[in-house]
Amino acid sequence: MVCGIMGEHVCSPHAAERRTDRTNPVFEDVFLGPLASPSFSQGLRFRWEDSRRRVRVVFAGITVADSSHVMLLHEFGRLPVFYFPLEDVRMEVMEATDRRSHSPLKGEASYWTIQVGDRVAEDAAWSYPSPLPDGPPIKGYLALYWHLMDAWYEEDEQVFAHARDPYKRVDILPSSRHVRVVLAGVTIADSRRPRLLLETGLPTRYYLPEQDVRRELLEPTATATRCPYKGQAAYWSAQIGDRVFKDIVWSYGDPLPACSPISNLLCFFNERVDTIYVDGERQAVPNTPWSDARGDTGGFPDTAKEVSNQQSLKKRFRAVEWMH
Repeated sequence: MVCGIMGEHVCSPHAAERRTDRTNPVFEDVFLGPLASPSFSQGLRFRWEDSRRRVRVVFAGITVADSSHVMLLHEFGRLPVFYFPLEDVRMEVMEATDRRSHSPLKGEASYWTIQVGDRVAEDAAWSYPSPLPDGPPIKGYLALYWHLMDAWYEEDEQVFAHARDPYKRVDILPSSRHVRVVLAGVTIADSRRPRLLLETGLPTRYYLPEQDVRRELLEPTATATRCPYKGQAAYWSAQIGDRVFKDIVWSYGDPLPACSPISNLLCFFNERVDTIYVDGERQAVPNTPWSDARGDTGGFPDTAKEVSNQQSLKKRFRAVEWMH
């Protein structure tokens, strides 16, 4: 994921606004698979429901959308998206474009460019003037690309990355279990005071005090990602001998209030280390979009059964990079 998008790598706040980069897909445009909709039962295609909150969107210093009647659309295999009633959107700063796209669920979408002074966000908003009858009743609503806006608020709290899934839980449990992390044959972390983060649809993550991690093997990187549930994460690479394991560790220095128990704790990708032992029991390696970088190798997860070619897989990986 690139600048301004959910798992954004930090860069100029306006670098992405001129045009949505079609080579680096944003989450609204990408089918991510069951990982993005873990609460969906078999056969459920979408949920369309009242978000039950006031949502505001700011661009170039003005509020371009402000509504207490925002709807939340969550499609199978995709992440949730806010849809605003047209009457709650500043349509005078929007200009219709000739871009169109088609959804088998929703129909044909029309797009608008937003301009405020000399700030322009091309094709930043879309709606469905004539939606398909079997899809959500989406006519009269408009959505915006999250990463092209400057700020989003639910009530008075700034929120990041994308609309949150109301059916998703994130539990953080203090534990006295013995967690040992092995990388390149070296025990790089050994703790009896982990915090276990249990997030719907994702593997258990083990957050460890930095005193229990061999920090001399870690080097901070410029990578940063945002999670709508946890906040902004910083990353470290590990170097063992002449091998470098890029961005294998992350931490939330100032997490969102609900996740404050993991503040400044370090977490390793279960998928990228040799092994994680819990109370001496070797944990199974989870199969996730981050299963690509075992050891210091590159590439992307081997999910050939789910995707038609390597290029589409890389796009999906970039779009879910932030989700751990």
